[in-house]
Amino acid sequence: MDRGVEGTALIHRKQSKASDILDSPLFSTLNMAKHTRKEWFDMIVRKFTNYRNQTYLKQPEHASLLPAIESKKANPLLKFSSVVSGRQLFAQENEESLNAASKKRVLDSGSQSFAGVYQVILKDRWDSLTGEEQSNKQHPSPDSEDLLAGTWVFLWTPSFTLINFAELESMPWSDFAEDAIPRLIKSNPSIPRNASGQPVFPSINLDNVPSADLRTLLCEYFDQYWLHRSCGTQMKSVPWADIAANPHQHYDTAGNFFPIKLAHPQNLSGAQVVTLAEGLLSTSVIDSPTPFCFLEGGETVLVPATPPIPPVNLLSSDPPPPLPSAPIIQAPPPAEPVNPPPPSSPKLREESQNAGLAGRKHPGDKENPADCGEPPVKKPKKMCILTLNQELRFNVGQIGVQTKSMILGPSQEFQEQVQVHRQEEKMAWICNGGLGWQ
Repeated sequence: MDRGVEGTALIHRKQSKASDILDSPLFSTLNMAKHTRKEWFDMIVRKFTNYRNQTYLKQPEHASLLPAIESKKANPLLKFSSVVSGRQLFAQENEESLNAASKKRVLDSGSQSFAGVYQVILKDRWDSLTGEEQSNKQHPSPDSEDLLAGTWVFLWTPSFTLINFAELESMPWSDFAEDAIPRLIKSNPSIPRNASGQPVFPSINLDNVPSADLRTLLCEYFDQYWLHRSCGTQMKSVPWADIAANPHQHYDTAGNFFPIKLAHPQNLSGAQVVTLAEGLLSTSVIDSPTPFCFLEGGETVLVPATPPIPPVNLLSSDPPPPLPSAPIIQAPPPAEPVNPPPPSSPKLREESQNAGLAGRKHPGDKENPADCGEPPVKKPKKMCILTLNQELRFNVGQIGVQTKSMILGPSQEFQEQVQVHRQEEKMAWICNGGLGWQ
């Protein structure tokens, strides 16, 4: 194309050249079923236009860049657009409805000129406005935002701040508050519990759980177990820093629970999180005999989970079922006291029993309590079991007193006997060094 032709002359020249090409014998076999003659014509004209606009011109060697730089300096920094007319403002405010109406009319009429249809619809709607409405669009009143825009003031003022304030003040205070303020961790239904009420790790498929969800699940599991360990009152969060520094003081490191060193799941890598979950799945699921547990007071006793206690029907005349069997921890017999035995008078013996020394026989004691002037007390049959959480469960025989017509609650005398019996057994257990007995 000739570079000397511009404007309307260039358009006429491209159209004339496109018509000559379509009439030439070379293009006489065009598939008019696929495209109409006008479409072929437009494609040839578009080809000429793209070729002209996408062809780079060589710059003359004698050309200088100084005029271009000087012309750029002469241009103003701010260029103000022309005043928006009322019709243009009306078109901007109703742009969506105008576009929708134009598309609908184009589809209905089959017209190929969307811009022409748009202008016709815009003119019709603009002419339908009253003179007052057109005047309001042509000369709009200043809005409050436009007035406020002229009152903006920009000031440069010095700013003072403390270097590393967050590290020096904010973060230590936040850590202290996190550890000191009591908080209650709600039970997560996704963490199951075994028959003894101990939280265990859920049986999941590691292939279907994302790494982020697995981290969250591990954090929930350890939080729930720490809450269970503290008997429902959580005064501190899990001491992960101390657990990482002294693992043997917090859990049984020889129990093969974790193939890696236990740490906060958020500080572990993706592979370590999976390894930690695999260890819990193999040792601490709901049917595991000895699941993972935190130590209490620096030591722990791993025993199988206690089976649930069968319910007792108070309205039945049948005797209550016995407690399920559980492993009983044998303890060596208590050593003989080196101190001389206390006097065997009834008054002093009663004081020694109240002090927790009941259960030990002294040389001066009599076999028959009736000889000391005390009424014989028939103690209920007992069976003591030491479990992981060091609870003492007693089978005290019948729970209530039966009558012919109804069941009454336990009598006051029976309750006092049970209370005295429990105090004696607890003090004897403490005196024996905290070991179990039969």
